[in-house]
Amino acid sequence: MLNPAYPLGTGDTLQLAMQAIAGADAALAAQRLMEAAQLLPRFVQMADLKPGSYTHGKTPFVLTAQHLMLLRQQSWLTVEMLGMGSAEDYLAEGYWPTPSVDGKRPYGNFTNYPVEMAQALGLPVRRQADGSLAVTPALEAELQALHQQTMPALQVFVRQAGLRRNTP
Repeated sequence: MLNPAYPLGTGDTLQLAMQAIAGADAALAAQRLMEAAQLLPRFVQMADLKPGSYTHGKTPFVLTAQHLMLLRQQSWLTVEMLGMGSAEDYLAEGYWPTPSVDGKRPYGNFTNYPVEMAQALGLPVRRQADGSLAVTPALEAELQALHQQTMPALQVFVRQAGLRRNTP
């Protein structure tokens, strides 16, 4: 979900991070960016945002209850799980050390992500003759379109969500 080369979007990440903290200290901005990125998976679980229409850049984005359910279902990989080494190793390769959603299994343990999406959303899943699970072609197309919306949904969520009260 986060692009490790551009975790704050296109542009100079360090400059964007300094803008975010309203300061000129590049080392502090880099440290805050890395700290915030490590908290992202937990923030998605702990924060709250109501479905509705939000601004995403210059375009509106309609965040639905389905988007929110899928964001909370995502399989996050920590920096350690990604196995690239230390923060310095990431930076040396031109990447920021950020957690990432598992690209192969974004919503759980299956590689057939439309099936996992359907299960998470309570939509019909059928067992095929070979024992594997499947969704109808029409539902699969609908879920693939919804999957493509999870990046902007996460971006809207991060910018707009607030922490819930009494969250452990």
